[in-house]
Amino acid sequence: MKTRNRQSKHEDILGISPKMLSMMCQHSSTLELITNTFNHWISHDEFPSRLKISKIVPVPKKTVPTSPSDFKPISVQTNISKLYEKCLFNQLSSHLKKNNMISKYQFGLRRAHSTTHACIALSDLIYEALDKNHVCFVVALDVAKAFDRVDRKILLQKLAWYGIDSKLIQSFLHDRRQLVKLVLENKELSSSVKATLLGVTQGFSLSNLLFILMVNDLPLVLRHSSPSMFADDNNLFFSCPMSQVSEMLEKIKHEIMQCTSWMSSNNASLNIEKTELLIIARPHNLSKLRNIELIINGKHINRVSSLRILGVVFDESLSWSVYTKKVIKSCNSAFYSILPYKSTLSLDSRKIFVNSLIMSHIIYA
Repeated sequence: MKTRNRQSKHEDILGISPKMLSMMCQHSSTLELITNTFNHWISHDEFPSRLKISKIVPVPKKTVPTSPSDFKPISVQTNISKLYEKCLFNQLSSHLKKNNMISKYQFGLRRAHSTTHACIALSDLIYEALDKNHVCFVVALDVAKAFDRVDRKILLQKLAWYGIDSKLIQSFLHDRRQLVKLVLENKELSSSVKATLLGVTQGFSLSNLLFILMVNDLPLVLRHSSPSMFADDNNLFFSCPMSQVSEMLEKIKHEIMQCTSWMSSNNASLNIEKTELLIIARPHNLSKLRNIELIINGKHINRVSSLRILGVVFDESLSWSVYTKKVIKSCNSAFYSILPYKSTLSLDSRKIFVNSLIMSHIIYA
């Protein structure tokens, strides 16, 4: 009877909100229940199958979506599983930091590192090269379905190579399932539950950390570039004097082929069609590079005049003019959205809106 009541309490926890869960954890009995449950899972290297079902909610990326690619899938997890994976994340993250295992080129999920730091590191390299009158090349790699195509078997092998006991992680990743839920004409529709054989489940901090470990050894195959990595956002930086541009293009091709080979061995693939090339140089040099093309295996790498990296737009002269216009446009849109409420909101409320919707664009990076 006691066991049945204990299980009933455990089942009640699964559907509550994070706020309610936090309030319940203030009571010693609930906190003890959760602690004992987590310790049992960890000691037995298991994670309950009923908590491995993800609810996928498709959110439109366009006002009028016309195809599946116009939707962004949002993975919703149960609160108890998010609390549990956070415990695993904290322990694994602490272990990686203590042993300095994460690549120095990785800026994602590292303490005292952010998207801003990644952009600053890249811009510093560019400024240093331009001061030498060098030409800069930035290649933005596009990994097809990066998180969704992670080979779990290879990931577990890499965890073992890093000296991490992978049994608990294996239980967390194994037997993952998902279903799609959407609201159509005020009716909630659900698909059947399907198993997922690849990928790390989105919606978890632990999944992001596992993906970073999956790509952690990518810089080891690079010889001619300085990579800048933030989870699945990977950019390669090259620079050379104007007189060595032809040789550098060959090195860039070799580097991209190395990335392609690495991805192939890790059951991933580089999307050449979406990979982009940005050439940055002084104006007098830039005019001489207009006809530069980069071809990999018969496919043209798309050369762009500006490149968006982690929300910041780098342009070919590094004047930041394109990014400035983008920030102004975003601020104007936010300003006009709150303008009708000017007469009804207090000054303090208006300041909150301005700081959150307008100043956030200006302050970032």
